[in-house]
Amino acid sequence: MSLSIRPISTEAALDLRHAVLWPDHPRDFSRVDQDDSATHFGAFQGDDLVCVVSLFNTPQGVQLRKFATLPQWQGQGIGSRMLRHVLYQFSDAPRIFLDARSEASGLYQRFGFRIYEDGVIKNGRPYCRMERLNQSVS
Repeated sequence: MSLSIRPISTEAALDLRHAVLWPDHPRDFSRVDQDDSATHFGAFQGDDLVCVVSLFNTPQGVQLRKFATLPQWQGQGIGSRMLRHVLYQFSDAPRIFLDARSEASGLYQRFGFRIYEDGVIKNGRPYCRMERLNQSVS
């Protein structure tokens, strides 16, 4: 099966986010106030949604949030393909930024993101704030 990446609905993004990021919380714990105005992408293996990411236009730039891949599909390059797709789709944005789980910061660094604040704790987990300026993707 080949991987395809395409826009998805907020509801589809929420279902996978909930399953991967916060399965022990109510589904709405995964919701973000601006979800209805965000751009959501899904990566599909055949008809199965296996990865999601959401992008929010803010005064500070485009914020990448809620990046999640089903555990059985992790480590297979799907996240990298999704990130490459997002960077291409938003290549005209002067800044893309995110709060990355500290253990995932290496993935973002490979795509040109830099840490601008470290040691952030969210829901008991360590995060770092990262950004990519004037990006272009080849």
